[in-house]
Amino acid sequence: MILSDYLPQSHTVQTIVSVANLLNELNKFGYKKLIDIDIIVDKTYKAVEAYETKYPPTIKETDEFCEYSTVGVIRTSLAFVNKDYLHEKYHGASGREQKEFLDLIE
Repeated sequence: MILSDYLPQSHTVQTIVSVANLLNELNKFGYKKLIDIDIIVDKTYKAVEAYETKYPPTIKETDEFCEYSTVGVIRTSLAFVNKDYLHEKYHGASGREQKEFLDLIE
């Protein structure tokens, strides 16, 4: 078997590229241990859920709402706790949208 046998056909290349890009981002921002990411996701999970409800992600090609992928959850979690990541990844975003959910971070 090959990797594509385990992943949905329509998302195989996209999934691999997304994960590879995320790993590069994590390295760039100094995250070297998966436990550090796990802690951040645990602390921000309620805030990410609320954020996703109010600002759902969309499929670019159709503009339909969808659920966050695992990569999306990690990126959104990082944006809540790392302002440098937020600013760079989201092209200068100020965090205004995230501020209303800060009380949900544990």
